[in-house]
Amino acid sequence: MKPTNYRKASVIIYLLSLVIPIFTGSGWFGFFGLLYGWMGVVVWDPFIGLPWLANVLYFTNLALKKQPREWQIILSAVTLLFALSATGIREVPVDEGGTYESVSVGVGFGCWLGSFVLLLIHQINLKSPAMEADEATV
Repeated sequence: MKPTNYRKASVIIYLLSLVIPIFTGSGWFGFFGLLYGWMGVVVWDPFIGLPWLANVLYFTNLALKKQPREWQIILSAVTLLFALSATGIREVPVDEGGTYESVSVGVGFGCWLGSFVLLLIHQINLKSPAMEADEATV
């Protein structure tokens, strides 16, 4: 697969993760996690805040195409680490009354995490300008 295809596949799978349940045991779709995750940053909850920040890092990484490849790879690795903290989420709110339901990560989470992995693969497969120059002289 060409590196550009990994990038496109990453975005498509990310968008797909927004409409798939992110937890088993609840009706939370990825869109709700993206919409409400900022609250985890405000209340300093690392299991909610860090995964939400992973989205910010992902979009930043997509926008920084002209940055050095090494920076992109580091940013992707940090994005993955932040996203993995979502595995610590064991319950989500059901209503305003303080009711919670037990959950575990679901298919939407897998797609979301997979989109980050695909972007990392894309960046690892990119050739640096120095490598392209060396191949041209051979």
